[in-house]
Amino acid sequence: MLLYVGSYSLTIMAELDVLSLRFREGGKHPLDSVLGPLERRVLDVLWAAPAPLRVREIHARLKDDSAQTSIAVMLDRLHDKGLVKRVAATGRGGTHYTYSPVASREETERKIVGRVVDRLIKTFGPSAVSYFDERFKKKR
Repeated sequence: MLLYVGSYSLTIMAELDVLSLRFREGGKHPLDSVLGPLERRVLDVLWAAPAPLRVREIHARLKDDSAQTSIAVMLDRLHDKGLVKRVAATGRGGTHYTYSPVASREETERKIVGRVVDRLIKTFGPSAVSYFDERFKKKR
C-alpha cells in the first residue's frame, strides 16, 4: 500500500494485497479521501447489494454516464487493491465475473486506519507512540 501524507510517502504492505492510498481533502465520507469518486460509488453499490453483481448490474445501478467498460476497469483495479473479490461464472454468452466487497464499509475503514497507524509506529517507533498518546489525551 502506498500512502501519501503531505510530502511524505510511506510504503505499507496490506494483508488485502496492495492498496494505493492518496489522501485528499474534502468529500462527504472518510473513504472519499483515499478512493477515487468512481471507486467509491462502485463500492457503495456493492456494499448495498445482497449478492455479488456482474459489471452490467453495477453499471445499471450507478445511474450515471460512466461507460460499462470504465466500470469493468475500475472493478479490476479494486480487485487488484484487494477491496473486491471476483468469481468467474459461466452463463449465457460465456464466462463473466461477479463482484462483491471483501469487507463491509466499516471494516474497510478500520483496516485502512489500522494499517496506516501500524506503519507509522513501525517507521517512527517511540516518536509515533508518543505523538498518538499526546494527541488522544487532548481529545478526551
